[in-house]
Amino acid sequence: NLYISKGIKQGFIEGPEVLACGRPISITGGHCYYYSWQINSPAEAVKAVRTELMYGVDFIKVHATGGAGTLEGSPLWAELSLEELKAVVKEAHRVSKRVASHAIGRPGIENTLKAGVDTLEHGQYLDDELIEIMCKQGTFYTPTLSGYVPLAEHGLEMGRPQWMVDKAKKLVDQHRVAIERVRKYKEIVVAVGTDSSGEVVEEMELLHSNGYSNLETIIMATQNSSKVLGIED
Repeated sequence: NLYISKGIKQGFIEGPEVLACGRPISITGGHCYYYSWQINSPAEAVKAVRTELMYGVDFIKVHATGGAGTLEGSPLWAELSLEELKAVVKEAHRVSKRVASHAIGRPGIENTLKAGVDTLEHGQYLDDELIEIMCKQGTFYTPTLSGYVPLAEHGLEMGRPQWMVDKAKKLVDQHRVAIERVRKYKEIVVAVGTDSSGEVVEEMELLHSNGYSNLETIIMATQNSSKVLGIED
């Protein structure tokens, strides 16, 4: 996506504007380690950010917890430490780049928020205490229901392994609980986003089926998503 993004910006490819993050940052052996930077200290975190910036990324992605997409580990475990996440955020913000965090389990969400990450992705184990921190800090939220519901319900038909489907099934109900909690807090900017599965329209339908109105869903897919990306003007 990064090279497609650069090709479009430079006029070599026709297409819509693409904002790309390049490779995400994980711990060694952490979530999606097979295509991520694998770091083990704040210094290595800074190096990973600087390397991504060298390649021209638009924002930085971190994996604060495990996930359904990796056999090893658990979505409930914190992976990147608070100190590593703080180092990423400080280096990215130094050059006005935002940081997005894959975070599912509570300890990793808490580290994400304490580090000052700009946008929380997934967030299945959000509770009221964490949501109130998001409100105070202005943390954006991208639920990505379409990354888990189809995987849990049709994963085998999609060609995904049984272990991945099983992990997704354990997260679906908790995801709906998190959405129900977030809906009570009108201050939070919720954006429409997908994951390694799902489409934008599918995400909108899932958010609508989880209690958001037609208008709220449209606003999340347009105005709110542009705010998350910093292109609302």
